[in-house]
Amino acid sequence: MVNDLWISLTVATFAVYRLSRMVALEEGPFDIFLNLRGFLYNRFEQQWVRRGITCPLCISFYVGLLAAVILYFIHHLEWYAILWLWLALSGSASFLYKMEQS
Repeated sequence: MVNDLWISLTVATFAVYRLSRMVALEEGPFDIFLNLRGFLYNRFEQQWVRRGITCPLCISFYVGLLAAVILYFIHHLEWYAILWLWLALSGSASFLYKMEQS
């Protein structure tokens, strides 16, 4: 059971990293991410939203929450594990992105 959690956590980390990077920086198939960023950029006038949709670190924060909730239900964890998983997934995805930049 513990080994399954570690494998899931590792896979989820790479998934959060990849999805965050795709949404923030890439065009995607059929320009889906480019269109999504354009829609959000035109829809919201706040600067923090406009900067956030092009920042993989910002997007990993929200994608990490989604992944943490999924892991919570898959592995039947305690409710407070969502917080730790959320921060761990977002932080490790941010670490991977920073390693890519250096």
